[in-house]
Amino acid sequence: MPTFKQLIHIGFDFALISVILAGLHRNTGYVLAYETSDLKNYIRKYLNWGEYLFDELIKIAKRSSYFRKESKIDGFLKGSFKKIEELSDKQLAEEYAKVPRPAHLD
Repeated sequence: MPTFKQLIHIGFDFALISVILAGLHRNTGYVLAYETSDLKNYIRKYLNWGEYLFDELIKIAKRSSYFRKESKIDGFLKGSFKKIEELSDKQLAEEYAKVPRPAHLD
């Protein structure tokens, strides 16, 4: 019989998997093909739970000072990596001025 600690761990694992599936659905449009399963109602509820958890995670990230929107200075635009040296000094200064500084770093 599983211990309480093991049940908590398994529950956390299930939550993490459902959030990953929700992110996959939101970013690519892919979903599990569960329509032919006998457990389709339970699977649908599980996937909806993942969507709810994903929404809550987004709300937490928006309120947190540890997260911000990505900018050109980050170098991840359209999947291409830009080195800071490639940006002109003027572009770099403009982008750096746009980046909000979290309160805990001031």
